[in-house]
Amino acid sequence: MAAREEIFEPTVEQTYEFFKYLRSEHREAFIDLLNSIRFAELRGAGYLSYLAEVLDDPSMMAKMTKHAADEGKHAHFVTLMIRREGGQPRSMVHQNLFRAMSEARGQRGDGGPPLETCPPREELVEVFASMQAIERSAKGAFQAFEKLYADDEVVLSMVKEVLRDEEFHIGWISKVLDRWRADGLGEQVDDALERGRRALAEARDRSIRAQIEQATGAAS
Repeated sequence: MAAREEIFEPTVEQTYEFFKYLRSEHREAFIDLLNSIRFAELRGAGYLSYLAEVLDDPSMMAKMTKHAADEGKHAHFVTLMIRREGGQPRSMVHQNLFRAMSEARGQRGDGGPPLETCPPREELVEVFASMQAIERSAKGAFQAFEKLYADDEVVLSMVKEVLRDEEFHIGWISKVLDRWRADGLGEQVDDALERGRRALAEARDRSIRAQIEQATGAAS
């Protein structure tokens, strides 16, 4: 069996150096990146709100409701960060990173309600695995923001709140995936997690990998 191609997953330090480089050398590109994060969080909030309404497990519905609300809050926080950087929120719907993250979440491209009934367990495994990959990636990004804004108490307090939320998101999703593993879906869960990681890696390859390597010296 051929070995799988290695996934490019930047470290927190690489991400921090990339953010610092963009912020100091290419401010508009940094604001565009913040806008990509803002809109991804906002779109995620909408999708997860619909998902919460069709889940047939009351406990999962409660957690998903909080999760969706957190994503909306994060979009608001990033909007404040954009304005603090002297920028303004603008649509990023045509950007590669946003499109790939939307696809990874399984969102419809036309902006309509993505769900009307609870998906079967096999589809939920894919959705939750994609969510987990995205949440872990978001945690790394906000850990980098924590370093970048270490001297800005206002932004730092927002970033720390986002990181607390991410720990909750990763934790509750992990418990659901572990439960499905115990129900005999272990191979499907692991394969879905791998697909989620690769979807994000492909998004980075199409959008910011070269910039990250240039900023951090990873290509040398």
